[in-house]
Amino acid sequence: MPSNGIYGLPTIPSSWTAPTSCFAKTRYYRVSYAPSYVSNLYGTPTPVLTGNAPSGECFPPSFTINVPYRTDGGCPTGYTRACATGGPDLSGRPMSTVTCCPSVTSNAFSFMCQNHEYGCHATATVGAVWTGVITNFAISKPTEEPVTRTPWTGEGLEAWGIKFIWVAATSVLSPSASTATEITTTTSEASSTASEDAASPTVSTESSASSSPPVGLSPGVAAGIAVGAAAAVGLLALVGFLVYRNKRKKMWVEGRYVEADGTEKAPPVHEAPGQPASELQG
Repeated sequence: MPSNGIYGLPTIPSSWTAPTSCFAKTRYYRVSYAPSYVSNLYGTPTPVLTGNAPSGECFPPSFTINVPYRTDGGCPTGYTRACATGGPDLSGRPMSTVTCCPSVTSNAFSFMCQNHEYGCHATATVGAVWTGVITNFAISKPTEEPVTRTPWTGEGLEAWGIKFIWVAATSVLSPSASTATEITTTTSEASSTASEDAASPTVSTESSASSSPPVGLSPGVAAGIAVGAAAAVGLLALVGFLVYRNKRKKMWVEGRYVEADGTEKAPPVHEAPGQPASELQG
């Protein structure tokens, strides 16, 4: 796996599709390495033991043994999901290791996952007939000849699978969407500023509108403000009345000690208990 992790893995172009001939029931190869060493392969005559990787139009671009592709979709056309192991990635998003095996026509071979370099394995069924090509590497000049044979029960057949690391797709905000978001945000901020300016009254507005509740207040709050204002006005009136009455009383008391001609008259003097009181008569 590349050093930069999952997101450094190659991807398969969405336009890539293997030809239908890559999944025909006759793509059977019997490879002989030695008189007693034979391998059954599907889809390619080139065995991995020679050090060569499969190639050609039946395999996706940049196909490398043991290096999976990265995808957020399914198997390519002509391949079937044979097995998968799941678990979250480091960020917690769903992730799976998937092996896609060839979908052979007429169900001649039914592949499943196998833990080896090929990745896919099929087992012969009773009465099956395999038709293909036999390649003999056991002689000095390798040969390739047609072959039709009946496999023994349980005989295996290997196929190259395509391995994937499946990661859930991540939505990316496009530049146009980002611009639209910025415009919306700016418009909202401008509207908010205008609303604040309209809701900030001047001094003259406050004094002229003291009898009506401010715009935007709930009925309960407005009623409370009105009651408080009325109580304040009543209190001021009461204080004014008390001041006025006290002033009039003082003037009336002081007036009793002024002569008719306007000259001052001394107030009465009260002696201590047991002493006669005296008052100057006018």
